[in-house]
Amino acid sequence: MSRKTNSVARTLSRGLAPNNKPRNRRKGEKGEKVLDLFFAIHHQVVFTNSKRISLEDYAFANAMTIAERSIKPPIRDMLENQAPHRRHEALYEFLAEEEMCSTEITPNGYLERSLYEVVILHKLIETESSEGQTGSINRSVAVLGGMIQSRLTRLLVELDEENALAILELCDHVATLNRNRWKSSIYGASAEAKVLIELGRCKDVRLYESSLLDDVQYGIDVIVETRDGKTGVCVSVKSRANQPGYLCLSPPPYKDLAQDWMRIKEGTTEFNEIFHRQWRPVLLQIGRPHDQMVNLSVTRPKWAMALRQALWNNEFVSTLCL
Repeated sequence: MSRKTNSVARTLSRGLAPNNKPRNRRKGEKGEKVLDLFFAIHHQVVFTNSKRISLEDYAFANAMTIAERSIKPPIRDMLENQAPHRRHEALYEFLAEEEMCSTEITPNGYLERSLYEVVILHKLIETESSEGQTGSINRSVAVLGGMIQSRLTRLLVELDEENALAILELCDHVATLNRNRWKSSIYGASAEAKVLIELGRCKDVRLYESSLLDDVQYGIDVIVETRDGKTGVCVSVKSRANQPGYLCLSPPPYKDLAQDWMRIKEGTTEFNEIFHRQWRPVLLQIGRPHDQMVNLSVTRPKWAMALRQALWNNEFVSTLCL
């Protein structure tokens, strides 16, 4: 994010217009109430007692039909080198909408729509990745990756196990989907979905989805705070096959985690500066078997209990091997 964008974000979060100075207040005068930018941008995750949803077979048939189409990327001149993330996102959302015009979607079919969007965005990221390495293309690939991740995560949280497996195996039935990229995206989304599923059922914390900017710019996947709002964490979620799980509440003693820790630490610092928080960075690595998603059943894992304890005790001094 540029310094100018950072400045504007901080200004907006204080309720001021850019380039305007706050008026001087008389001694003892109370400050005006202003909008908390964090709550204006971030959606709280709330679970109900409803059962997980199952998509009809025609939704997967439509997804395969869409995957077999040739999808043209945007004209590169529309996304100059310093175009903000939101412009990339808006353009790709428009392209996805155009591609879905000929596909019938049921009135309440937001999950069908999410599945179709994931397929279209995957086709676009393959095209963009083959264009070379420029600032604009790199940003496009990062934004597309974030858009795919957020949609896949919601799908895996809401759909039943059979549907989740069907999405994973979709690339095995359509030659035009890059198998490695498709499965890698779903493995990552399943780890994030696991965090939402486990922590979303804890009554003593509030859970928020990260925004696209949180994900792409700061490396933040999930945000958790105590019910009283006094303590919070920005969580980076990783998943690696045949690797142990880790919950890092402080700098980890393992070199292979150092880079991931540094990114979430620096990202949380910028996040706190913009949203006026004093939240902590957390790195969570969830292990999984080779070529499989993370188990999405509710299992009350050790890391969930440890993270809740750290939040309520405000103690962030350890790395746990799970």
